[in-house]
Amino acid sequence: MATFLESPRFPDNIAFGATVGPTYLTVVTPVYSGRDGRIPAWSQSRIRFEVGRRAMTAAATAALDAFFRAVKGRAFGFRVKDWTDYSADVTTGVLVPQVTSGIYQLAKRYVTGSLSETRLIQKPVAGTVQVFKNGVLITSGLSLDTTTGLVTISPVPGGSDVLSWLGQFDVPVRFDVDEMKKQIMDRNGGAGDLLVDWGSIPLVEIRI
Repeated sequence: MATFLESPRFPDNIAFGATVGPTYLTVVTPVYSGRDGRIPAWSQSRIRFEVGRRAMTAAATAALDAFFRAVKGRAFGFRVKDWTDYSADVTTGVLVPQVTSGIYQLAKRYVTGSLSETRLIQKPVAGTVQVFKNGVLITSGLSLDTTTGLVTISPVPGGSDVLSWLGQFDVPVRFDVDEMKKQIMDRNGGAGDLLVDWGSIPLVEIRI
């Protein structure tokens, strides 16, 4: 697996204001009646970000340059904060049992009417996650791997126990471009810093 940069995450001040949202792949097959068949090809969406930044200061430009070079364009993954959706509470935070007893995957549940999606959360933010059993905070016998979102609970909860969690999470992404295209737009005053534009900075969620 290619290198994944756990820290630092993509600069928050650049991620703020991004155009962002989940994408799906649906196979649509029209039939002669005018109806169509629809098959969802992905069980989990992929989030796409467009974080184009205009009039960057010298400091912001340097930070972005360093980040892009460190992850070598599309080569390595990293964390980014989706400012529109970065937390779960006890009503949406669920734990999905894994094959090994006592190990659970953090997840977030989205519900509309009779339909729902359970999104796997693999990059929780350290120090923010709390896990509950039957509404009571678990204070011992619990460990969390913040690089995978896997939780280990001992002793193993019973089948009737209700597990939930709250906390914050990042999205694992990569740049969706190998070429940086910066343009000098202006100066911040006659002798001030250059103001630099990189109008299209696409990021795409990756599977871990």
